[in-house]
Amino acid sequence: MLASLSASWLIGLFTLDTPYNISGVLLPLALQLPLFPLLYSSERRWGCWVYTVWSMLMMVLVFIGTQLDPHAAVARKLYTLFWVEGLGGFAILPFIGYGVLGFTTARVFAQRSLRAATSRLSASIGSGVHTFNGSESAVGVSGAFLQSTRIVGSFALAEFLFLAILAVGKFLAWMVHREIWGWLPAAIMTLGRYALFAFVIHRVFAHLLVWIVGLKIGGYEMFFFMFASILGLTYLACLARIRWAAVDHALVRLYL
Repeated sequence: MLASLSASWLIGLFTLDTPYNISGVLLPLALQLPLFPLLYSSERRWGCWVYTVWSMLMMVLVFIGTQLDPHAAVARKLYTLFWVEGLGGFAILPFIGYGVLGFTTARVFAQRSLRAATSRLSASIGSGVHTFNGSESAVGVSGAFLQSTRIVGSFALAEFLFLAILAVGKFLAWMVHREIWGWLPAAIMTLGRYALFAFVIHRVFAHLLVWIVGLKIGGYEMFFFMFASILGLTYLACLARIRWAAVDHALVRLYL
């Protein structure tokens, strides 16, 4: 019975019948990795303005999903995977779009001129807004304008969060320059240096702690214990990569 349940559970991972947890976000992250070199190559060939086209393309792809309603079993599963739930609630195309917007933000702000960076980001978001303003009459579907506005709003919110993260990074750099609480920015930058590895390994530590300790203690005590333990273990794992080259080399070969 257990073997048959395990087999059906494993098969369900590929047929999307088995529910995923937050680790399902790794699929859109993995699909972003080969995409970013393509974005960078297009920037080198045509300049930063090409990111306006990329931003519009991602928003249009997400918008197309709001107009689909397939009924065939296979088409429905693909629709759910790419536009609705993805794995664990992380729909592939919207999350790839957020990744593209984050990459665009980083590349645009790498320019020396803050004024140029701001105008290019505004052009990217503004082009998306104007594209969707014309989509209501082009698509001819009731509510299309509201759906497109919601999509643009979600990307605008993501952009605000990206800028907030950049501001935090700038503040940490200022702390390092002023030698204020040097250990804090150093620890955060260590986690950021191995961001994908830290994301994966923190899930491993979380499951191990739940398995070893259980969740018998409720409330804030368990929250702070789990938070501090997972953060500490993840930081130590990142330090191990810095201290031991063999460990780092092995993880690099695993693309972590």
